[in-house]
Amino acid sequence: MSRNEELLTVTDENEEKLRSLVERAKAGVPELFQKHYKLTQEEFERGEYARGFEYSAFEDGVIEGHISAALDLDRDDERLSSLIQGMRVELENWEEDHKQQQEDYHKTEYAMRQIIIARKDLDMSAGKLAAQCCHASEAFLARSIEAGQCIAESGTADDIIDTLQIQMRRDIRERWMGDIFTKTICAAKNRNQLMKAVTIAEGIGLQEGKDFFLIKDCCLTELEPEEIGEDGVGRTLTCIGFRPLPDDIAHAISKKYQLYK
Repeated sequence: MSRNEELLTVTDENEEKLRSLVERAKAGVPELFQKHYKLTQEEFERGEYARGFEYSAFEDGVIEGHISAALDLDRDDERLSSLIQGMRVELENWEEDHKQQQEDYHKTEYAMRQIIIARKDLDMSAGKLAAQCCHASEAFLARSIEAGQCIAESGTADDIIDTLQIQMRRDIRERWMGDIFTKTICAAKNRNQLMKAVTIAEGIGLQEGKDFFLIKDCCLTELEPEEIGEDGVGRTLTCIGFRPLPDDIAHAISKKYQLYK
């Protein structure tokens, strides 16, 4: 690799220096441009130069000159121009790749996942299982909506629209709802194993009704009641749904369970 190529190669170490050179060269373009084409400031600001020649070509020449002088390169080196143009392209590609790497790291670092654990011993039909998992998934959203404040009403008496103001954790909105709604459905052998998830959750500081929700079926179709509530309605615990959690916290719970199959 020649000295020129080495100096104009984009790396983490020299990226800032090279970008600074390009910006300094760009900053010097208007003044040199006016001098070269003998334009007044007013003519330059009106863009009258656009009628007779190409601005971008001259800009590249100025940038080339500034950079070669700053790096003390041979101005007559016929490879210099292509090297500088390649550097500018490489800078743009480097910046895009770097940005993507940061985004990927950011998502990995703060990825969120919603865990739902359902009982297998109930032998729920596919439809019943799907319905119970849906209840578990939307429980945290339903709680936020229920707690929301109505700030406006519109529509007719038969079609009233309420506008609500709700509160939601920013990380859930950005990392879960703003991403791909990642969910993991796990299996519990029975009620006792399902309730162990509650013990684990409370052990790491999560709260029922805020961070996780126990889903109980009213037993109007295929399930038999396991308990009778204070309202006299028979219910059966079918699953537990967590709010979206950071991956490391979610894993601390889900690692105790197998995926539902």
